[in-house]
Amino acid sequence: MKKPPRTERRGGQWQYRRRVPTKLVSILGFSEYRESLHTPDMDVARIRAAIRDAEVTVELKAASEQLKKQQADCTKTPIKLTPEALAYIRDAVKAHVLQVDEDFRRSGPDEDSLFEYEHTLGEDFRSMDAALVQYRVPSSPEELGRVGEALQAVGVPMLPEAPEWPDAVHKAAEGYNEALDAIMSRAQGQYVPTPSAPSKPSQIDPEAAPAGGLLLGGC
Repeated sequence: MKKPPRTERRGGQWQYRRRVPTKLVSILGFSEYRESLHTPDMDVARIRAAIRDAEVTVELKAASEQLKKQQADCTKTPIKLTPEALAYIRDAVKAHVLQVDEDFRRSGPDEDSLFEYEHTLGEDFRSMDAALVQYRVPSSPEELGRVGEALQAVGVPMLPEAPEWPDAVHKAAEGYNEALDAIMSRAQGQYVPTPSAPSKPSQIDPEAAPAGGLLLGGC
C-alpha cells in the first residue's frame, strides 16, 4: 500500500512533513513542518496526516496574506548595511545555530534522531560552503529556508525583495557555516562552547536607533 502523502516513517512512528515555501519562511520563522503523528499504524497516519495537512494549508494561506500586506507596505528605499550590522548578522546567526545544537544534544536524542540531525547538518555545510566559495548568495529552497529561518531567529526579519537581502543573506550564510564547522567538531567529541549572542547595533534595533533611524529591510 502506498504511504500517506507528506509523511515518512521514523523509529517505528509516522511523521508529517511539509516544506514551507521559501517566500513564507520570513513570516513563519521556520522552513519545514515536521511533526510526529504518534502512531505506527499507516491507516491511522493517513487520516491524521490529511487532517494536519488541511490545517497547514490554512496556515500557509494566512501567512501568504500577511506577506502580501507586508509587501504592499514595504518601501523600496535602499539601505546600505553598516559593517557593524553585517558583523552582528554573522555573529548572531553563529551563536543562534550553536545554541540550537547545544539544546538539541542536551535533550538526549535517540541514535536515529541524532544520525538524521547530523546528516542534515553535513549537507547544509557542503551547500553553504559551495555558495560562499563561489561568492554567490545562497539561492536554493533549502539554503534560503535555513538562512531565512536564522535571520528571523536573531531578530532580523527581512523580505527577499528587500534591497539589503543579498548582503544580509551572505553574512548570515557565513555565520551559519562557521557554526556548522564548530558543530562538526562537537560531533567528533571536541568541546566547543556556545558564544553569547551579540548586542544589536542601532541600525537593526529600532529601539536603540535615534528618531527617524533606518528600519532594516526597507519595510
